Amino acid sequence: MLSPETISDVRRSYKTQLESELATTPSYVPTVSRLEEQWTGMVWPTSKDAIHDPATGVNESSLQKVGKASVAVPEGFVCIFISFQGLCDSFFSGNTLEAS
Repeated sequence: MLSPETISDVRRSYKTQLESELATTPSYVPTVSRLEEQWTGMVWPTSKDAIHDPATGVNESSLQKVGKASVAVPEGFVCIFISFQGLCDSFFSGNTLEAS
């Protein structure tokens, strides 16, 4: 059986440890070493270092056709999300949505 003093000491010690660890969080930088090698050399698409017109071996009209087909709404598709009706209406009419 633990005495009340021992219980207080354990709680105080644990709280001190938690506060000490919490104090280090602003400078914490997580590492994902398993993926670092795989992502080496990758750049954001908007970066000046990105290749904006890569040679794909496929003609541009085919790529445009595939791109449009990949985001097309199937004929007869019904939007079931009532709360997103405005979104669906814009999507079906081909309008682009602007962030407000």
